[in-house]
Amino acid sequence: MRHYLLLLATALSILLASCGTSDPSAIPTDLPAAADSISPTPDPCSAEILPDEVAKVHKLMREFDDYSVLASNTPQSQLVVIIPELQRILREAEDQKVPACLFDLKRLQLAHMNAVVQTLMAFMGSTDPNII
Repeated sequence: MRHYLLLLATALSILLASCGTSDPSAIPTDLPAAADSISPTPDPCSAEILPDEVAKVHKLMREFDDYSVLASNTPQSQLVVIIPELQRILREAEDQKVPACLFDLKRLQLAHMNAVVQTLMAFMGSTDPNII
């Protein structure tokens, strides 16, 4: 058994020795440093980038508000034309990716959009003659 362990240790030593080199000139020195090849991902919440991220959210909000104003000046029977456009914008806002620092803004935007759409749908479906 002892002879077997000695033979196994010798074989492992030979295998491990063949994996490396003792000649320092064999190691390439012209490889790029790891830091040179890594490009940092810009922080979307940084002062330079954040206005562009907010503008993306604001663009959908402006479009939604335009249709909301139009809906408020549209007869009840014709809201069926406006509501799908509001829903389309709502879905785009839901699908829009925002950085973590804008999660609250997006949450509030979606809550507002949902409230407007639900209110208009309830108004459109109402048969109460007192609602103008």
